Amino acid sequence: MSKKIATIIGATGKQGGAAVDVFLQKPEYRVRGITRNTDSSAARALKARGVEVVQADLNDEATLGVAFEGSHVIFGTTDFVPGFLQYGSERGRDIEAEQGRNVARAAQATPTLEHFIWSTLPSTSKISNGKYACPNFEGKEAANDFIRTLPDLLAKTTFVLVGWYDLNFNYPCYKPVWVEEANRYVVIGDYEPDAALVYIGDVEKNLGPFVKAIAEQPEKTKNGAIVFAYTDKIGFEELLKRWARAHGKEAAYVSTSYEVMGVLYPEWTKLADMTRWMADYKDTYWSYKEGEFLSYKDLGIPVGDFVSMDESLKYLEIV
Repeated sequence: MSKKIATIIGATGKQGGAAVDVFLQKPEYRVRGITRNTDSSAARALKARGVEVVQADLNDEATLGVAFEGSHVIFGTTDFVPGFLQYGSERGRDIEAEQGRNVARAAQATPTLEHFIWSTLPSTSKISNGKYACPNFEGKEAANDFIRTLPDLLAKTTFVLVGWYDLNFNYPCYKPVWVEEANRYVVIGDYEPDAALVYIGDVEKNLGPFVKAIAEQPEKTKNGAIVFAYTDKIGFEELLKRWARAHGKEAAYVSTSYEVMGVLYPEWTKLADMTRWMADYKDTYWSYKEGEFLSYKDLGIPVGDFVSMDESLKYLEIV
């Protein structure tokens, strides 16, 4: 019997890489990885593991349609940062939204598709009645809204809300800076130090158990179900200090004003809105109350399947 095809967008990235690892362990699947550059060292490494590597561009729906041919499962994700770095936050948001719509249209047009696993985020603007509009959330939500207008695709869709990465510490608005005179790392921000982060940590390791459980429980996870992919909840300042301790250092969070943040990080401070939003809305800030999404507990994922917070932080590199 021929194998089913699991197609992974962003196969050389963190989230896509996690999905690749899951489906490579399933003998009933052949794994197809989508990337922009099939000649990169990361792409060659995938080929060496038996992945069929194909080229597609999220800005070009036609290339996605070709890449999706024959797919039974599609893992989809978009990346806000490249468009943001090149064009700024508003244009970056719009680019990501259109990329998401391109993926959805191409997936909708794939007759063999059985399960569409869509990595995304909710709308900070809708939840806060316009007080916040984090561009890295709003572009994804625009794609979510579009998927919900496609009933055939929605019936096959799992929305996966992915929590706070350790790698976010590399964003300038969160990046620890070593201050020699203070003998510690410092992060400057205008958000509440106890802003409760819904944390996934090492996403390349910790997203995999969610993808595996989603794929193995389609009766529970399809039809537009929302899976909340996080492993812990922790305040920002405490997370910062735990990262420092894992590296034998100390760290401090220094509060400042929104105006100062705007001077220090003119564009990046718009991404820091997500932490302000988290501080304001506490446990309800993802808009979905308990029972309206599936957690790792609901999916029966053992805690031991995840890399612990301290282990994640120990190996986190700040670049």
